[in-house]
Formats: sequence, structure tokens, C-alpha cells
Amino acid sequence: MPDYLKYNPITKRIIQKWISADPSIVNGLSNILEVTRQEVEGITKFHIVDNGVIREMTQIEKDALLAEEAQAIIDAENARIADLDNK
Repeated sequence: MPDYLKYNPITKRIIQKWISADPSIVNGLSNILEVTRQEVEGITKFHIVDNGVIREMTQIEKDALLAEEAQAIIDAENARIADLDNK
């Protein structure tokens, strides 16, 4: 059975992986790429799909991703604190 990736066409980030999936699972879904087992096992959060090709992010792209993740943690903590203040 083949392996598949789903990616966001705007950010190019990989958002889901299917390993040994029946093709009917991805049938009709958009932004799907069929990949080899070696490719899917080597995927990290620092890989993107660029023009149908998997590649590692540049350092600028990695820094932007890490900044977004850090900001999401800060935002979640601020929301938690605000929720506690309301109680």
C-alpha cells in the first residue's frame, strides 16, 4: 500500500501523513502527494512540499516556524491566565 502526505498549499507545510494507506482514503482530497516509505519516515516539522517536491526548510523558514510556535505557546498561556483571572 502506498504512503501519502497532505500539505497546506499556502504555507507548504505537511499537515498529515498516511503510511500504508488504501488509496480510497485520500481519494477526492486535495493537496495530496504520494511518497515513498523512505520519504515519509524522514519527514520532520522542518520539511515542506514545494512545487510537488519535499524539501527541508531554509533557515529563515525554520526560524519563522519556531517563532510561530513560540507565539502560540505565549498566546495559550495568556489565555489561560485571563481565564483564571475571570474565575
